Amino acid sequence: MSQDDLFESNTDFRICVKCNIAQPPNHFTLLHSKKNRYKICKSCVNRHRQILEQGRKNNPKPGKHYHCPICDRKESEIVGGDLRSVWHLDHCHKTDTIRSWICSHCNRGLGGFDDNLDRLKKAVDYLRIHNETTYTGHRDEQQAQYDLAYSDSGC
Repeated sequence: MSQDDLFESNTDFRICVKCNIAQPPNHFTLLHSKKNRYKICKSCVNRHRQILEQGRKNNPKPGKHYHCPICDRKESEIVGGDLRSVWHLDHCHKTDTIRSWICSHCNRGLGGFDDNLDRLKKAVDYLRIHNETTYTGHRDEQQAQYDLAYSDSGC
């Protein structure tokens, strides 16, 4: 039985996916993300907010000439989104460690990969294969090698 099954079937208690503690439903809050809706307890949400607030206090927003440490773009080069949210204070969701200010695009990218280095490596490999050749929609030797290399990974 998965944790989601327990979460859905047990109405007396819910298990927080962050601290793994069973708690009554009123100890949980509605979050924007459907993925974690009612699955993170209020204590963990509050602790996370406090860590980010302290991180912002200790790491003021970067100035106009700051470059994103991932994509090397500065504020004037970042297209899309309003300027109030160009920079995001990146942090590790597992350890709640503050890393650095990164641009909104890179922040969404890392989030989309769940900060998983194996997934990022596969994405880099995938781009290398498809950037080095003109993709015609047909399987070629490089694509077959890529498929073979990752066939046992479960993805």
